[in-house]
Amino acid sequence: MNFNPKEQWGSTEEGRKKLINALLSNSFNSTVGVGNHDPETLPRRFMPPGNYSDLFRLYQAECFARCQPAASASTFFRVLRSSGWRRKIKFRGYSTHAQCKICNKLKSAIKHSKDISEHAKASDLYMRHLGGVYADRQCYGQTKTRAKVQRDVLCCIIDSMDHSKFRLPRFPHGRTPKPLENKRRPELEFTCCLMHGHGVYIFLADAEQSAGSDWSLEILSRSLDKTFAKCQRANEPWPNHLKLFTDNTPKET
Repeated sequence: MNFNPKEQWGSTEEGRKKLINALLSNSFNSTVGVGNHDPETLPRRFMPPGNYSDLFRLYQAECFARCQPAASASTFFRVLRSSGWRRKIKFRGYSTHAQCKICNKLKSAIKHSKDISEHAKASDLYMRHLGGVYADRQCYGQTKTRAKVQRDVLCCIIDSMDHSKFRLPRFPHGRTPKPLENKRRPELEFTCCLMHGHGVYIFLADAEQSAGSDWSLEILSRSLDKTFAKCQRANEPWPNHLKLFTDNTPKET
């Protein structure tokens, strides 16, 4: 079936409003995406540093976690090329995305293994690590869906943007001139708490303010207060369980 944006969305401004409403409604209330699309119609997406072999191992780990059979490497790469996803899925450079220390360590062990036994051991540990990562993401996805649909649990995720995104002045080529390398540029602490099914809460602070566990707990406390007030106004029951997802847990919790 041919897709005609003008027939479905109308004018540019009207279509933009409908799209925003659809995305917001999907984010807070539904359990599925907006729809299945041809890769050719989707924007390019970037993954953490790596290659398509890492993507195949991630696919194998997902199949292993689901107790399902996995396709062979030749089938995987053939489908990746023929489906058009290879042109849309790209990998970021090592300087633009934080690396997982465990992934980096195990991939290095695989690359520099001296014999087949070392290679097999490192590969097994790497696959188990990927399986654990997938299991964590699956737990988050299930909890998020339950918070939206059944609404008997609160699920929130807290994360902050990189301070470098707000540093001023910004330089066109991304590299700080040498005379200013040791000068401190103004920054901004930008943290978001996404309370699934209820709201998005954004917190701003000066870069000089501590962003450790006190900051994370303050954000969680204020977000819970806002969510509780919202439930009271809507006469909704208050869930008995809270699931919190955050990174850098040794520092922030």
